[in-house]
Amino acid sequence: MHGTEFDLAIAEECLRQVQHLPANARFSINIAPETLYSGEFLDQLLGRFHHRDVDPSRLILEIVEFSGAVDTARAAKQVERIIDTGISLALDDFGPGFSNLDLVAADYIDFIKLDRSLVHDVHRSPSRLRLIEGLQQLAEATGVALVAEGVECAEQLDLIRRSGIEWIQGFLLGRPYFLTEDLAHARS
Repeated sequence: MHGTEFDLAIAEECLRQVQHLPANARFSINIAPETLYSGEFLDQLLGRFHHRDVDPSRLILEIVEFSGAVDTARAAKQVERIIDTGISLALDDFGPGFSNLDLVAADYIDFIKLDRSLVHDVHRSPSRLRLIEGLQQLAEATGVALVAEGVECAEQLDLIRRSGIEWIQGFLLGRPYFLTEDLAHARS
């Protein structure tokens, strides 16, 4: 299972589990850039939300950057449809690969998730901290929320918070989990 089919399977499993979350809790699903080109994906996704009576505005679709850059012109129509539904978009794993800053410039993105490789040594590297502070300024200037991934120690957490970043993920705060074993092994 690959591409849009895989992304829809993840969405379906998330929607099965959403009943266990508080009614106002948001949740996210990673998608490949190619999924943004498919109107079928959004139609099927919204159908699943409607079937389970879940508000689409609770969803954050995370575009994984390691899969390649998004062709903004090709994705524009579907991205605008996604935004119109109230679904938020995030750039995941920002930093080591394709930047997709054109999506930020087009006001399509709500979150930029810094790859953990940028956060890893922030407490040991003044230049890495300056880079993260600069990215936080960029995020503020464009109205995007910056998310620091990979925070694993108290020193990292302190520096990230002092840089102005409010959204933080990492083993220090909680371990990630898969909703089902079947989906955990589907990517393997």
